[in-house]
Amino acid sequence: MLTKLGIGCSRFGWAAAAVLVACSNNAGSSETGVASNLAPGIADCSAPTALQAQTMVDFVTGIQHAYSYAALSIPEMNAVIEAVHALDASDLNRAAEAAPRAGYRLAPLVAGGACYWVLLPPGFPGAIEQAVVVYAPAWQRNLVLEAPHAHEDHNTDAEAALVFQSVAAKALVVSGSHRCVQGVASSGCRLTAECSHRDPTTGSTPAIPPADSDPAHSIHNALNAVHLAFRTSEAIELQLHTNAHPEINGDSLVSNGTRYAIAGTVADALYTALQSPDVHILSCNDLSAPPPKNAFCGEINTQGLASNGAADTCLGRPTSNGDASQHRFVHLEQSNYRMCRAADVGANPLCLGSFDEWASRVGAAVRVAVPAFR
Repeated sequence: MLTKLGIGCSRFGWAAAAVLVACSNNAGSSETGVASNLAPGIADCSAPTALQAQTMVDFVTGIQHAYSYAALSIPEMNAVIEAVHALDASDLNRAAEAAPRAGYRLAPLVAGGACYWVLLPPGFPGAIEQAVVVYAPAWQRNLVLEAPHAHEDHNTDAEAALVFQSVAAKALVVSGSHRCVQGVASSGCRLTAECSHRDPTTGSTPAIPPADSDPAHSIHNALNAVHLAFRTSEAIELQLHTNAHPEINGDSLVSNGTRYAIAGTVADALYTALQSPDVHILSCNDLSAPPPKNAFCGEINTQGLASNGAADTCLGRPTSNGDASQHRFVHLEQSNYRMCRAADVGANPLCLGSFDEWASRVGAAVRVAVPAFR
């Protein structure tokens, strides 16, 4: 197993950094601009080799997810972080140079008539193990959408793509491998029951060590590297999940990755914006109306730990240190029954609505909770 990362930067109150690039880059700077020696047509997506998709949903749902997985090394993590920092600085030459050190390549994408810059993992367009990163150079909201369980969490890949486009977010990150790849080494992080099997004797589903192929419960993966790269900027990072327990998590459960009440967070703003008489919205941070103790608040989520001051982002615990600017992670749980395919609504009595209807609701709430800067 690779050495665990003690990821951090002192301005966020984290532990000493093992991923060096994340702490030294001024993400979001545009001083370098688009490099003049980049191949023609990459920056504006006019290259004849640009990827083409009718919509972002078509592009994302066309991704093939592998049933194999190999963790990234620390140098590969650094390369992904550097490539993301370069995209955020509009330095495509540096992004194109850094990406191959992790097996990635930079490509332009035209989807829905708009131009995007994409970091493509090894294997694409075939089955992939690591995440795809889509960056919108014309972004309006400093928001990153993360779908860490794109195949397993009902339609969150399509939902993420819909919200990404509808709110003009900065970036979209979609996971690679299936979450529970058999035979993959454990990440060694906090126990979870998501990839275990129900005990036929007790009827319970025991918590077990998560697989390294689960990017929200491991460290050495590209989705986590992208999260860390944007963590050093001012971006809000919204991670989408689904679950089959509305009796615990409501139609939707909003969290900042902790159970602490931290005034002024985007998680609180999204919780307020999602409220409606026709849905049951809960928050892990509303102390006046707390969810059940077993609600899915994202407290053992590795990206949530990294965003909430944990000294160990694998086995640690989130803190409430700092103000809202240091707690920009939003963990959004959603009921499977609100995220059905349109064809199943009416045909399946459990389905309460389609994922595109729910994505529209989430997008409207995001537009209220996250201000546009452009």
